[in-house]
Amino acid sequence: MLGTAKQRGHTSAPARADALADVVLPDHEGHDVRLGDLWRDGPVALVWLRHYG
Repeated sequence: MLGTAKQRGHTSAPARADALADVVLPDHEGHDVRLGDLWRDGPVALVWLRHYG
């Protein structure tokens, strides 16, 4: 598995979180959530977990 990230190319975060505001992802219950709605009222921590199964 070594070198896998290099094969995909370099990625980086956008300079501003506003660029991610319109991204829609499923929450833990499968409901669509617009990222900008999460931080409308204050700071947010987003956590991605890899699921094997």
